[in-house]
Amino acid sequence: MQYEEKIKILKTSNISFLDYPDNDSWAVVVYIMGCNHNCPGCHNPQFQDISNTNKDIKEVSLQSFNEYLTELMEKYRTDKLVLSGGDPLHPDNVNFVRKFLNFTNYNVCIYTGYSYDYVQTLNLSNFKFLKCEPYLLDMAQVSVKTDEYLQLASENQKLYNNNFKLLSKDGRYYF
Repeated sequence: MQYEEKIKILKTSNISFLDYPDNDSWAVVVYIMGCNHNCPGCHNPQFQDISNTNKDIKEVSLQSFNEYLTELMEKYRTDKLVLSGGDPLHPDNVNFVRKFLNFTNYNVCIYTGYSYDYVQTLNLSNFKFLKCEPYLLDMAQVSVKTDEYLQLASENQKLYNNNFKLLSKDGRYYF
């Protein structure tokens, strides 16, 4: 019997205008369990424990994850996806995410608390945007999206494109 990799996600996903880094798109946001950053002031501390068995969490295979996303993307008429958490690149999640990225056609933005240098070692491809660095409470700012820019939750956070080119400065990305 072949081992099938799985991840834990929140059963209910979100549709968001704020989280996708362009000035006009709505995106489906999927929350993936598991994070070991323990950032003070974390926005989603309930998603840190990868062993969480709360009734609102489900474990999914790559096939069931893709089926779930297909349904959501059609429902919300978008091809934009934000992988959030927890942390999608947590060691227990990264292989699953890498495999998902290898076959998806969605425009994926990954929110991770890991550093740019570390993420580059993960051999990720086929994503559109990557938000790196942990949330720092002493550098916190209000997340805002206007017609001109996206402001990330912390000034130290950085946004990169799929070629790992830095797009933001001081936690702000201008479209």
